[in-house]
Amino acid sequence: MTKTAWTAGLLLSIACAAGAEPLAETVSPDGELRLSIDRSESVLTYRLSVDGQTVIEDSPIGLTLQGREY
Repeated sequence: MTKTAWTAGLLLSIACAAGAEPLAETVSPDGELRLSIDRSESVLTYRLSVDGQTVIEDSPIGLTLQGREY
C-alpha cells in the first residue's frame, strides 16, 4: 500500500468516526505540542497547541489524490 493511499485511508476513517471530541489527538513526548483532529459539520479540521496555547486555530484538512480534491 502506498503512503498516499494509507494516509487517505486514515483521514477518511477519522472522517467517518462519530462521537468523542476530538476525533484524534497526539501529543509530543514532552507534552509541549498537541495536534488535534476533529470534524466540524462535514469538514475535517486540525488544531495545533504549544504549551497549552493554540498556535493554529481549527483549519480545514484537504486531500488531493490523482487530481481530485476531497
